[in-house]
Amino acid sequence: MSSDETSDGDGFRRYRILRPQWRSTAATGWLRFFDVLYNRARRDRVFGNDRGAFPRDRKTAKRDSESTQFVIGLPRNGYDEGWLNSQIDIENVVQPRPNVSWTHEPAINE
Repeated sequence: MSSDETSDGDGFRRYRILRPQWRSTAATGWLRFFDVLYNRARRDRVFGNDRGAFPRDRKTAKRDSESTQFVIGLPRNGYDEGWLNSQIDIENVVQPRPNVSWTHEPAINE
């Protein structure tokens, strides 16, 4: 749910994560946590299979994505409040669901 852009001026390919302008910072942090877990699991061969490319080295960009596409039907607090309030006919076009808690179970951190 993020865009990537590349920059390889010095021979290294770097990927910058462009946050969708429609997504809230709480939802973004929640998703980043899963990225970290997956990267660690691949590095430590938790899945027992290391076929395929390893995850890209990605860093957060200082700007948001310019894409106008968005995911329909997320919890209301999954959308950036300013973006959501700028939309026309929110209930029928964006179709937000009830708010959720963007947290993880404490056991996941162990």
